[in-house]
Amino acid sequence: MAMFYGNMYGSVWCLALVALDRYIALVHPFSAKLLRSKQTSLLMTVTVWVVVLSAMVPLLVSKQTYTVNPLNITTCHDALIQETQKNFFLPYFATLFASCFLLPFIVILFCHSAVLYTLLAEGKRYGHAIRVTALVLLVFLVCVLPSNILLLINYTSFLKKDREDIYVPYMVSLAVSTFNSCIDPFIFYYVSSEFREKARSALCWCGGSRDKPMSVATNVSYSFSPSGLRSKASQTA
Repeated sequence: MAMFYGNMYGSVWCLALVALDRYIALVHPFSAKLLRSKQTSLLMTVTVWVVVLSAMVPLLVSKQTYTVNPLNITTCHDALIQETQKNFFLPYFATLFASCFLLPFIVILFCHSAVLYTLLAEGKRYGHAIRVTALVLLVFLVCVLPSNILLLINYTSFLKKDREDIYVPYMVSLAVSTFNSCIDPFIFYYVSSEFREKARSALCWCGGSRDKPMSVATNVSYSFSPSGLRSKASQTA
């Protein structure tokens, strides 16, 4: 479970960093010369993953399996002692929700809104920026938001005696949340010109066009990716 949530929240924060990078490049181009560099990209990416992995340590070391002798079964993670659920897991996941979902979501909304506003104010083309924004919001609203909301409801279930069972929707939402890893490459395809060139080169290589030269983007700068590696993102919307 620690690896599952670590991957999800790490991906969310990296999407927030991508949005912040585009915001600085397009809304504050003069500051971008100082703030955007290889070293900054590496530092921010490593920082995010160190923080996320550190946040997963309590979940990793906590006891999540219990043996129910009358039923001769062993429960795992979701069937917990009420006292442990109330005093540890509820505050823990509420903190994760606020710091690793709500905060980056606010950052993303602000950055993408500012980028679209700047492009509209300057009369520039904004179709590309709208597609990127739509993909990012798709990841949050379809993949990440339902699982996080149902996660909190599931861990507050002990507060209500008469409640509708949400365990099955909760498990389905966790499965759906894994699709964020499938959508992320498309986001970086639109954001990074180098990513697009490498993807096209890989497709050409698979198709037998191994010797086809790769075009070089002329206007690039550095951004972030969930893998922890730096990629170059186009300054054009």
